[in-house]
Amino acid sequence: PLPSSHIVFLLFFTLQVGFSFSYRVVVSVPFL
Repeated sequence: PLPSSHIVFLLFFTLQVGFSFSYRVVVSVPFL
C-alpha cells in the first residue's frame, strides 16, 4: 500500500495543478 504522506502529496499536487489551470482559464477568458 502507498504511504499516507505520498497520498497527501499527490492530492496536494493535483489540487495545485487544478487551481492553477482554472485560474489561467478564468484570467484568459475576459481577454479573448
